[in-house]
Amino acid sequence: EMEEAELEAAAAGGGGSSSADMPDDGLNPSIGGRFYRAGDAIEEGEELRVDASAYDMLHRARLEWPCLSFAVVPDALGEDRAAFPHTAYFVAGTQAEARGQNRLLCLKMSAMHRTKHDDE
Repeated sequence: EMEEAELEAAAAGGGGSSSADMPDDGLNPSIGGRFYRAGDAIEEGEELRVDASAYDMLHRARLEWPCLSFAVVPDALGEDRAAFPHTAYFVAGTQAEARGQNRLLCLKMSAMHRTKHDDE
């Protein structure tokens, strides 16, 4: 299962403000809180939550075991996709409790719709 922190960390690497625009302390006054950067310490009892307003589309994959890494597989559906719904292909490796339970997964996620205003 991909954790929310992994999704946020992945999203933080693409687009948006440059690091020069953001204070180095991790505080973001425009949203009234902190953003998480991979490697930041997490206080005991602290919970990471996704700010859904930051994403046009946010979907979660629920898998039997966590995947420490994943990759988007290029396809012939176009690089600059603007119209919803979207389809995407991924490959991921699981991190199971026992070595023999690990799997290499090839995933297709389809019918992914815009989620930005789902909470409104």
